[in-house]
Amino acid sequence: MDELLAWVTLLEQTAERLLDQLVEYAPSLVGAALIVFLGWIIARLLRAGTKRLATIINGSLDRLWKKDKTKRFRLSETLVSLTGKIVFWVVFLFFTAFATRVLGLHAFSDWLDEVVAYLPTFVAGVLIIVAGFLFSALVRDLTITGVSSAGIRQSRLFGGIAQGATLATAVIIGLSQIGIDVSFLVTILSIIVASIMGSFSLSVALGSKPLVKNFIGSHYLKQQFQPGQRAKFGDTEGTIIELTSTSIVLATEEGRTTIPAKVFNEESSILILPKDTDE
Repeated sequence: MDELLAWVTLLEQTAERLLDQLVEYAPSLVGAALIVFLGWIIARLLRAGTKRLATIINGSLDRLWKKDKTKRFRLSETLVSLTGKIVFWVVFLFFTAFATRVLGLHAFSDWLDEVVAYLPTFVAGVLIIVAGFLFSALVRDLTITGVSSAGIRQSRLFGGIAQGATLATAVIIGLSQIGIDVSFLVTILSIIVASIMGSFSLSVALGSKPLVKNFIGSHYLKQQFQPGQRAKFGDTEGTIIELTSTSIVLATEEGRTTIPAKVFNEESSILILPKDTDE
């Protein structure tokens, strides 16, 4: 009987201590709950504000330019939703970290503080990548326009290369900002770029060989011949109309004939002198 009373007394004392601790801890618990609830409300409001801001930006772009021109620069629904979620969780985790510190959960609050401190870096890296994606589209359009105006047919190829290089640079900078080691990726990208540039340079050098020959031939042609003279280049005979930087334009019996200037160095060239006439 005495042992049973001892157990009852022990349980009563334990319950009293728990009740005292609960009463003592209740204000902190209620305060933490209010902080979390307030953080949840503010986070939702900021997320809605982010979506509203994206709508305003898209509307401004539509008013400044036609929709077909701003289509690739518009903020997509996926991007807006992702940005809103990031804003929501950044704000909510900030208030949650503050609530855990109020509760005295220092180990958990320290971990949340590290997460909250890292989030701006992560967001900055993501924004750099997103901005690089948008800017790469602009670079592609500018490159296509510039190359097309120069009369080069492969304008879309050059535009794609410019866009890829811009986007790759943005991704590397963004990942580096986030804290990911990109040294290996930079090495691989450097090898790829060097290979592409080497192949491009070789193809340009081989493709421009006839053009260089024409430039050289035209240089020496202009020293030996003048427009108005009658001459024979290889098997073609006629009166010189024009000496361009890459060709010879002759008036022949068949009509206006254009000959590559390199013929001066590769075949015989004859200046036909006018015959003497008796007065």
